[in-house]
Amino acid sequence: MKQYDVFTVEDPGGAVAVVVMQGDFYLDLPTILVMPLYPVDSGLAYQGINPEIRLNGDVLIAKPDHLANVTAGYLMQKCGSLADQRTNLTNALDRLITGYEAH
Repeated sequence: MKQYDVFTVEDPGGAVAVVVMQGDFYLDLPTILVMPLYPVDSGLAYQGINPEIRLNGDVLIAKPDHLANVTAGYLMQKCGSLADQRTNLTNALDRLITGYEAH
């Protein structure tokens, strides 16, 4: 497992996957910080903090405002990586926390 790896999930709240946001040096901690990804048509996007993410031909909404800690055992089925979209993910998280976008 690496930062920005994506895992499918079964979430009654509607997330279809989560992306690992925790840094690689800290993946041996008891829990892993993840950002959920929702279908683009979920209507959950808030402008500025919920970027559209492309994964395996699908467009999803990243929700840093729904961050969660899960145990590594929850992350069983890897379905891709968003390392190529790390700037969008970290900028969204930065905007949520600080109100500003990193440059």
